[in-house]
Amino acid sequence: MANNTEQFHLITTIEGNLEILFAGDPQVFAAGDLLWYPVEGDNTIRQAPDVMVALGRPKGRRGSYLQWLEEGIVPQWPLAVPPKNAHGKWKQSCVRPGCYKPT
Repeated sequence: MANNTEQFHLITTIEGNLEILFAGDPQVFAAGDLLWYPVEGDNTIRQAPDVMVALGRPKGRRGSYLQWLEEGIVPQWPLAVPPKNAHGKWKQSCVRPGCYKPT
């Protein structure tokens, strides 16, 4: 979830542009701020990347990304968009694809 409106704008812009980029491929799922549960029956193991892309998964609405219902496919491109710190600088945190590791 975004910490402020600027971060929210970045998240929605990135997710929206990914939707445009992959509009012609029905097997690319892109989402923003969606809970990802990798293990069936254990809801304590979860991530919520700001944006994620799962190749090989159909587009469509989901309440959350339940990996066991997604043919076991791990989102290949989870991304965290860091907020700015008190000095107006972007925090040095996970700003690259693959920052989330499946557990």
